[in-house]
Amino acid sequence: MTFNALTDEQWNAIIAVRPDWPRGIDWEGFRKAFEVQGQLYWEQHEGRRRLGTPSIILKHLKTLHQTFSKAQTEMKRLPDHVKHSAPDLERNKQWTQDQIAFYEAIMEPMSLGFSGRSDYYRDMLCEWLMIEWITTLGGELTYSRKFDGDPYGPLIEFLRLSLKAILGKAPGTSGIAKIIDDFRKLS
Repeated sequence: MTFNALTDEQWNAIIAVRPDWPRGIDWEGFRKAFEVQGQLYWEQHEGRRRLGTPSIILKHLKTLHQTFSKAQTEMKRLPDHVKHSAPDLERNKQWTQDQIAFYEAIMEPMSLGFSGRSDYYRDMLCEWLMIEWITTLGGELTYSRKFDGDPYGPLIEFLRLSLKAILGKAPGTSGIAKIIDDFRKLS
């Protein structure tokens, strides 16, 4: 899935989450910024996909390095007149060692925020949405709970609709409440 722009139906649903918006909101500007953030989310994931997952690349490099080591061992068993025209495997083995060192160095920083079900880009999108909720849209980081404990309110609905529009899916109301609570702790 990717995101290019909000449909009018999605936009109207987002605007309808609150009947008492403050005056003076630049709705056209907010919609443009919203769409840029949605596009950025998917561009970041596409870039990560194109570059490859560091742990998988590292695994393949280590396998390749072992293959070069085994090939070098086998080459030593060949007669000299055959070895004379053989390719220089040491250069390839050194290249894999260099690449392994590089990926081991970047592995931890690049995997931060992406282990398990974590998604650093989604977290940044949620932060942006909440900052916009407060600054541009004049909202507060609040929600209420029904008698059964389910969270609800304009912010919950705003985040649910926004995330569904951009990501194609959204957490449930309890998941969204947790996102809000976690953001409050950072603020």
